[in-house]
Amino acid sequence: MSTTPTINPNPNSDEILALCKDTLGIVVAVQAYLSSPKGLTDSNHDNFFKLQMILVMEVRRWSGNGIQIAGQGAGAAIDSINHTVDLLKKTIAIRKKISHDLSIITAFADLAVSIGTGNPVDIIKNGLALTNLL
Repeated sequence: MSTTPTINPNPNSDEILALCKDTLGIVVAVQAYLSSPKGLTDSNHDNFFKLQMILVMEVRRWSGNGIQIAGQGAGAAIDSINHTVDLLKKTIAIRKKISHDLSIITAFADLAVSIGTGNPVDIIKNGLALTNLL
């Protein structure tokens, strides 16, 4: 996965592209698991698939509409995004099984949706929730 640069509350196209690439990298990892013999029989297969679709829809929203994080706490929200995505990538590199941990993928989808809404409070809350799972 790429290295997500530090983004500002109104990220430029390169910063959005980097975040999209990182997110799609996680989608690919989940898909690889779902296509494996273990993933095909996972009782949460449908839930994983739904979360993949949420992540893909968010990437489409970010790339089409941009990302704007407004209001008090925008800087802290950006720090939370950067910290959480970097920690997630490092954790994935160390623990390959993360792609089939439903709670982690759910938390990442929650973070992605909150980034799309641009609400700093939700971004920080969801970033912390994901960090606590890692």
